Amino acid sequence: MGTATPPTSACVTSSFCCQTFLNALRNNVFFALSVPIQLTLPLGLAFLIHQRIPGWRLYRWTYFFPAIYSTIVLGVLARLVLQANGPLNEVLGGVGLGFIARDWLGDASTALPAILVVFVWANFGYNVVLYLAGMSSIDPQLSEAARIDGANQFQVLRHVFVPGLRRVMEIVLVTSTINAFAYMFTYVFAITNGGPGFSTFVVEFDMYNNAFAFQRLGYACAMGLFLTILISGLGFLQIRTLTGGSE
Repeated sequence: MGTATPPTSACVTSSFCCQTFLNALRNNVFFALSVPIQLTLPLGLAFLIHQRIPGWRLYRWTYFFPAIYSTIVLGVLARLVLQANGPLNEVLGGVGLGFIARDWLGDASTALPAILVVFVWANFGYNVVLYLAGMSSIDPQLSEAARIDGANQFQVLRHVFVPGLRRVMEIVLVTSTINAFAYMFTYVFAITNGGPGFSTFVVEFDMYNNAFAFQRLGYACAMGLFLTILISGLGFLQIRTLTGGSE
């Protein structure tokens, strides 16, 4: 696993600091691009579980399993699985796909996507439970009436459940966006420690390095303030857009 080990003078110039910060912010945006996945896939799975498909109890428990552990535990587990001699590469080699195996965390082209997969997996079950809670409050007679009128499962989901889950979808959208910008530190710290090089830096990790490694407290506070304003603005815009400006 590659790790970021910058020299003690790495942030002595404002241009380097700016470049590192922009790279970290770009990585946060990359994680935010997963929000549509976190919004739609848990919805589909929750709908299937709500329809009592075979094994629905097992699915409900399995997908919520990551949510009961802290992110540091999930990060350490992911690091062990994804390292060059880890179980993932062993499995790939065992099924004849050894040519795909690589040092997932030591390659700058795969380290960030690997963290993204862990991030989505860790939050997937929580979003499924939110959707299931919302679906339980929807009158079952509505979906039954839609089926009597000839609607298929997808049409029932689209025209009955999605409108009824509007508030829940707002919560998932806003919280997933906040997580992508404000809760990535633990994943990066536990899985790659910012490496290889600076390829998996996020704003939180850059802020941590500047505050505690380089003692640039003022610069770290400025990044924290920027991150707070950015998250608040994104959350406000999302809520205003979803509510049509009525609230």
